[in-house]
Amino acid sequence: MCIYGIELLADNIAECRVNVLEVFAEYLNLDETNDIYHAASYVLFQNLVHGAALTMRDQDGHPITFCE
Repeated sequence: MCIYGIELLADNIAECRVNVLEVFAEYLNLDETNDIYHAASYVLFQNLVHGAALTMRDQDGHPITFCE
């Protein structure tokens, strides 16, 4: 799974993570007890970042980095 994104608004990033995970789980017919579901949730949390793309800083002012 390879997905990256930066969103300034906290509610938008939370909604995006939920929506992408829902589509992924539905496509693979996964439920919340599945290890792949949990792994996907972790990847989405790490790579869909709450921050400012213009400054490349997260909401706490730290530089934005992505896991590869």
